[in-house]
Amino acid sequence: MYLVARFLTGIATGQTVVAMPVYFAEIASPSSRGLMAGAHGSFINVGYAISNWVGYGCFLLGRFSFLRVLAGSAVVLGTKKPCRSCVDFTINPMTHKVASLIKS
Repeated sequence: MYLVARFLTGIATGQTVVAMPVYFAEIASPSSRGLMAGAHGSFINVGYAISNWVGYGCFLLGRFSFLRVLAGSAVVLGTKKPCRSCVDFTINPMTHKVASLIKS
């Protein structure tokens, strides 16, 4: 079942990689059409290179270091607003009143 899911995911990813530059070329203005269509492939390659270098760095750091890198990158890159809302919730006394109103 896992192989079937991987196969379907691969087909969907392949279709996305092919379709997105065409879509970008259709919606972009003529002056930026080439940049928009070409940037898609470039960003895919840059992301692939970054993921390979992170994997290589985790290999050099040792066992289970990938978990630390994964957690650190998630905190730095993906949770800017949730962390801010958590800080606001703990510092701002007004948010506790709002939370008690929501619960009731």
